[in-house]
Amino acid sequence: TRGLKYLSNKVCEALSGVGTAITQDKMISLLYQSFISENNSGQEMCEKSIRRRIYDTINVLMALGLVEKTKQHIEWIGKSRPKLTDTERRQAEEMKQHISEARTRTRQKRKLLEDEELQYVRTKTLLDRNEGIRRHKRSKRRRGEKEEPEPIHLPFLVVRASKLANV
Repeated sequence: TRGLKYLSNKVCEALSGVGTAITQDKMISLLYQSFISENNSGQEMCEKSIRRRIYDTINVLMALGLVEKTKQHIEWIGKSRPKLTDTERRQAEEMKQHISEARTRTRQKRKLLEDEELQYVRTKTLLDRNEGIRRHKRSKRRRGEKEEPEPIHLPFLVVRASKLANV
């Protein structure tokens, strides 16, 4: 079966071809006949269903401002866009540039936030490790056993560098 996009294109073609206002019933009948003749698949759709879909398509096109309906007549308005002045075109380009820059800043801030989150997780892991070592040392001291791992004291700096770098 064909969808709303197909029907929208057919309605647009039919209305732009007519050029003048046409009654809604005549338009739906014309589109229905066109739809039936092109849809030669073995599936039979009921006439009521097809007519409903065509009616829905016309309502969508009306909402988009491509079609105008007065009483029972439908008229093609068209897909024309108003022409932009040089000033409006320049403003539109400036807005696009502004949006592009804002997206770039957002990506950079997101990267910084991810780096901060990673640093937080690493610091938290280090603090948890140190706390675990302290508890372990206390329990070993109580039992009189030898203490082993030393905690890593803060501030602790982790540096990532190339293997060729001298640190």
